[in-house]
Formats: sequence, structure tokens, C-alpha cells
Amino acid sequence: MSSPGKLTDLIIGIGAARAEGRYHEAERFCRDAINLEPKNATLRVLLGWIALDRKGYDDAILAARQAGDMADHDAVAVARLLVYAAAAGGDWAIADATLSALDDATARALAVETGPIFLACLQEFRRNEAWEGAVRSFSHVPHVLDVAAPNVMRDLCAIASTCYLALGRAEAAIALFGRAAMLESAELEVSREDRPPLLVTSLMPARFEVQKAAVASWRRLGFNVASLNSADEIDTLRSEFPDMTFHTARRDAKELFGRPLIYVDEMLELLSGNACRIGGIINSDIVFAADAEAVVIRALALAEHALIFGNRVNVERLDVDAATSEIYLFGYDWFLFRTGRAAQIAGGGMVFGAPWWDLWLPLQARSLGFDIVNVREPVALHEIHALHWRQHDLEKMGRILADTLIARATDAAIDSFGDRVAQLGAILTRAGPETLADRFFLDWLASLLRGLVQLDAIPFTADACYRTGPFWNSQGEI
Repeated sequence: MSSPGKLTDLIIGIGAARAEGRYHEAERFCRDAINLEPKNATLRVLLGWIALDRKGYDDAILAARQAGDMADHDAVAVARLLVYAAAAGGDWAIADATLSALDDATARALAVETGPIFLACLQEFRRNEAWEGAVRSFSHVPHVLDVAAPNVMRDLCAIASTCYLALGRAEAAIALFGRAAMLESAELEVSREDRPPLLVTSLMPARFEVQKAAVASWRRLGFNVASLNSADEIDTLRSEFPDMTFHTARRDAKELFGRPLIYVDEMLELLSGNACRIGGIINSDIVFAADAEAVVIRALALAEHALIFGNRVNVERLDVDAATSEIYLFGYDWFLFRTGRAAQIAGGGMVFGAPWWDLWLPLQARSLGFDIVNVREPVALHEIHALHWRQHDLEKMGRILADTLIARATDAAIDSFGDRVAQLGAILTRAGPETLADRFFLDWLASLLRGLVQLDAIPFTADACYRTGPFWNSQGEI
């Protein structure tokens, strides 16, 4: 057989082996072809792609460099292989140098093409809790991604921030969250989902004045507002809130509590079906303070990447200075997150306004692998009123939450947080129903769960300057 014919057969064999996932066989065929034509740069590039198929990143980079040393090489083809291999393998310094050597148009096109590869690499680092590797790679992230693929750079910054935080470098993590927020703000300007964020609540057929003040404060900050209620409640509420968008709940928890309280899952479903990008859930009597704008704007930006959950300030009257009051640390009253994640979060059987739902929501999000950010700024005012809950209600919903945690005990843990929740579920399985009805045990469980949530929550600062700190040089570049 002539060499040209043999080369053709080898090329066909390479294609067939790759298609069937027999990468080592394909690599052997390719090396045989290179032996026939040792100065063929295209075959060297092909060898690199086969190495990349089997995740041999160093071998792929070596093949690309060998091809680049040949006289007949295609510079763009070599660069493409180099960037793919370096991006996937975490050697981002090589990717950055390669992209920087190309002309602007080619570099931007290749950055758009390989952006998901950079993202998948960093996600893999985080999934394996390889924090040092993630930080090392991100320190060489190609700058061209900023202009060519800002959505990818935004997500890279958000993921990298959690890796820095895991290493105890909170200041760096906050700076990166700021950078992600800036990129998100730029993207929102041209997004088809450029609609006001939606806050969903369930108005009460009582305490109308404080709820009107609450709704007015939300709208003042640019939120659209919707209330999910039973049909009977809507008839009562409509005269007091004529400009409210009401949605009729398909079911309620009247059999459990004697009142038609709404299930959180249905509120999440409402948000999931809305066209806005960011949405949230808020207690109907939470009034945002007059100076809350800076905190809320930053929280909205961070909500692209994380579930935001905020504490309240209990006050005797709404006209007092919230800054002089203590933050209420035993529950959460307002939440923001990307509406596309709402359906994933649903599934806990929690009831809005009943005990435990506010603790379940960040716990559920973090168990699913989402980042969570706790806002403890004195911006959410809550006028003190008599409690309407009985010990029986606390026990009832506590058991439902415990059942959720017990179910987690058999699930595969996503990360260390999921593993801790699964371990707790196993403990509750052994505890039995009598223990779960004990008030002191439920108090212990609530404290423990708050501690778990706080342990994994990312710190929030409302006034941090995005372009300051150890990550930025004098030109404002990371």
C-alpha cells in the first residue's frame, strides 16, 4: 500500500475511533500518521485534540507547541488548541498569553468560543473543593473575556469569590463579588429580561396601614409587587389595595392553621413563571427604611449569583431611627434570588408566615449548591406586634422541616454543606417523632440550623468600593 493510501486509511481510522470514544486507539493511529509525515503540523494539531478528548491537557499543549514550531502551521488552529487545552486543564497563564498574541478580532472570537471551557474548569475546581487550584487559575484569567464574554467573566468572578472565601480571604471574595455585580449591571442594560424585580408576598386581611407602608417602600425602590392569597382573602383585600396584583392560590394551609396561609412552593412557582430576572419573597409587614437604597441595589446585583436573605429590625414605631435598634437574628424576612432558580429551590412543604419557612429557604438553596449571602444591615423595619403562633404550630412545621432533612440523609451530598445537612438528617432519623415534638429539641435544632446557614453564608457589605483592595491595580484591573 502506498503512503498516501495508508495515510488516508489512518485518518479514517482516527475519525472512527474518536467517534466511538476509543481515544487511545485514535492516538495510536495519529502517531502512525505522523511517522509517515513528521513535518505535517495539521497532524500534530489533530494529535493534540485527541489528547484533549481523553483529558490529557499537558499532552495537548505539547502537541500544539510542536505544531507551532513547524513551518507550515496554521497559527489560529494552533492557538485554538492551546486555549482549549489550557482553559480545560487550569493552566490559564498559557491561555492568556495565547489570546494576547492574537489580533483583537480573532482573540475575541476565540474567547467567546472557549468561555464555557474556562467556566467548566472553575466549576470543577469548586466541586472538588480544590480552592488553591481555582485561585491559581483565576489569577491568570484572560482579560479579553471582560469585553468578549462579560457574562462568562461575571460567573467566573462569582465562583472564584467563593473559592477565595473558602481560603479565608474574605476581602478578596467581596471584591470579586463586586466585580461580578458590575458585569451583571452592564449585561442587564441589554437583557431581554430588563424588567423591574418582582417581590411576592401574601397580604394579611388585618394591620392594613403597616402593610400599605411596606408596599409603598418596596415600590419606591423600583420593585413590582404581587400578593398570593386565597380567593376569599382577595375579596377582602382588594378594596384596601386596589392597585395590587393579586394571584389566587390553588391551595392553602387552612386545615393546618385555621387560616388560609400560602405554601412557599406556590410563591416560588409564581416567581419561576415571571419574565423578570431577579425576584424575591418578603413578609408583608416589612418596611424598607428611607436610606435602604444602597443596600437593596447591591443585594439585587448579588442576587444573580446567590440567594440573598435579610434580617429585620424590630421597632416600636416605623418613624424611629433603625440604626439605633438591634438586628433581629432569629429569623429572616426578605429574600432575593434569580427567578430561574425558583423551581429548583421549591419542594419543602413550607408555609409562608408559619414557623421555620424562613430558615428552610436559605438552607434549601445552600443544600442545592447555591451561594447564600446574609444581609444584616438595619434597613428592614418591622413594627412589633403580638405573636400569633402556638407551640403546636412550631412543632408541626418543625416536623415537616425535619422530614426534609431526613430525606437529605439519603441524597448524595453536593459539597461539605450538603454533607453536614445529610449527617443532621441521619441524626433526626434516629431521634424519632417524640423527640421531634420536644420544645427544647426544636429550639436546639433551630439554633443549629441557623449556625449551619451562617457558617456558609458569604459576608455582605453595602458600601464596599468595587475597585479597591488587593485584587485591583492602579488601572482598576484585576
